[in-house]
Amino acid sequence: MDPQKRAKSAANGSWEDLKSVCSLIPNMAQDAVLFLPLLFVHLHPAGIPSPQELDAISGTVKSHPKLHRVLAATVALGAFSRLLEMHAVPVDSYLDLWPRIYPWILFVHTYWDAIPPQFVVLGSKQAYSVFSTIIIQINQHPDTSPLVRAAPGLHFITANWWATILRNDGVIVHEGDVTESDGWGELDKLLSFIGLDIEVARNFDEVVDGVGGIRHLASLLLKHIDMALASPPSNFRTGVIVVAFKAAYERIDGDGPFSTALLSRGGISTIIGALSALNTWNVRADSIKPWALMILRDSFQSLKSDRYITKALRAGLLPAIISVAIATQQTRLDGFNDCNALLVQLLEQILPASLVYYRVVRQIKFSLPTALVLASAPDFTLCAILPSWQRFEYLVTHRIAALDHFESPAWVCFKACENLRCMKIAKKSDLEKCSRCGVPYYCSQPCQKVDWKWSHRNVCRKPSQQNFSTREKSFIRSLMEYNFRFFPKLREDMLLRQLTFMYTHPGVAFVTVFDHAQMPLQGWIDVRSLEDTAVPDAPLRLSQLALKGERLQLYAAIGTGRGASWMIMFPAWSSSSRLHDGLAAIVKELPRGMDSHMDLVDFSEVHVGVKAKFCELVAQLDADNDFHRIS
Repeated sequence: MDPQKRAKSAANGSWEDLKSVCSLIPNMAQDAVLFLPLLFVHLHPAGIPSPQELDAISGTVKSHPKLHRVLAATVALGAFSRLLEMHAVPVDSYLDLWPRIYPWILFVHTYWDAIPPQFVVLGSKQAYSVFSTIIIQINQHPDTSPLVRAAPGLHFITANWWATILRNDGVIVHEGDVTESDGWGELDKLLSFIGLDIEVARNFDEVVDGVGGIRHLASLLLKHIDMALASPPSNFRTGVIVVAFKAAYERIDGDGPFSTALLSRGGISTIIGALSALNTWNVRADSIKPWALMILRDSFQSLKSDRYITKALRAGLLPAIISVAIATQQTRLDGFNDCNALLVQLLEQILPASLVYYRVVRQIKFSLPTALVLASAPDFTLCAILPSWQRFEYLVTHRIAALDHFESPAWVCFKACENLRCMKIAKKSDLEKCSRCGVPYYCSQPCQKVDWKWSHRNVCRKPSQQNFSTREKSFIRSLMEYNFRFFPKLREDMLLRQLTFMYTHPGVAFVTVFDHAQMPLQGWIDVRSLEDTAVPDAPLRLSQLALKGERLQLYAAIGTGRGASWMIMFPAWSSSSRLHDGLAAIVKELPRGMDSHMDLVDFSEVHVGVKAKFCELVAQLDADNDFHRIS
């Protein structure tokens, strides 16, 4: 049969002749547009069977006119995708074609399993490739794009095909093992379509279903970014990476499943690797960096903040911060101010607050030398973040020294027997703790029995889920002691604050608070009344112990991290009441009626002898090693 007769037969409904005619499309590039009217006829929505019809047709007969229309429509869809790839379809026709094409795509996608296989000319992989090609191409027209993006089901289709190509490392495999070696162009277009709409809840749900779950979506996004970074740089590729990071950031859900999957499955390394790699690209890549930094910033404020920060340090966070600062200073491209603001936020707020976590300080000890080499470069001295980096470096240096103190044989954790009639001070390893709640320590079973009868049975409870492990609390305790013992100015400030509080609040039990949420190493101590210090997990007996023999002070460490502000209470024991008695004696000599808000330095110099007596007390306690032991 000649082509004209086949075309007429195809126009009258013959799917065999339609398939034969459409096979000529690749050889008729100049006249391919002539096939559109024929395809237009076979894509009429009236030919779509209803669900009830489809159920009756596929269950009772092997052949039916409506099933032949389905077969012809799938042929037409395949041919139409080829015309789009050849750019043979006038853009102005998209608006007329879409109302016919979309219902057929949705029908075949929805009822794929219900349609007898012999009545679908496309295989499953080829079908999703055809559908995705049509969706992506028609979406590029400004008039049809809103219709495409609002149409249900299409994000599932495009996400499914995107995942299929990515899982095959960018190689497109069609039915019959026919492969295309490079599917990057299609991959990037698919991600651009998916990523721009992923913040919409319905579209996000479709994408998650299309790729097989949230964990798969996170892994695939990271794989796409890694593969894009490994490819030759280009402005188009830069845009795709921006879409990937923006999509990841838009769906960050705190400590939800997507964030957890993204950050636990190599996401931290991918993000920092991107920040480092993009500095070598000769294209406008600064638009990517703010998105990457915002993901890091938000992840560092989650419940797993210290874990993520540790991973980031291991992946090269500090060198990345310096290299990004240098690159943005040299290029001054879009995003320069955003990058600097985010870097300052990391250096001034988020990272300093994490330097109370043992794992973070331990990792930063190994990461700092490489960063210091980069920070010594002349270009870095011109960066806007230099003052923030210098303050951060100073703090890190002292925290590493505190870590060395904690890990040295000189650090010994002391506890006091909880029996108030005993209160023997000894090494933690020489005492036994309550087996039920793990809070109080005792030097012997008789002491435990006495304390149980007197008070502990009223407050003993099984330990709840705690945010801090024993080692972490021990490190924070050693950090407080390190600052107290090795920074005389800090200790002087603390004792003067205690002196002031005792003067302005006679007889009131107080807590000395070490604020680890602030950047400065000094001037971050406060003294508060016990009643005003809310500590959810503090043992109830601390209020009673604080008044027993004046041999105990209460210290608290406060900070931010793991998604919230926190406070940990530490009792501090001494073998005598000399510290409290000495401060009380100084207070007693001060004239009454002084301004309670007076500056500490002025307060200490009101009376000629106060400063001298204060220094004499500190010297005596130092000589006798009679300061409180934080436990």
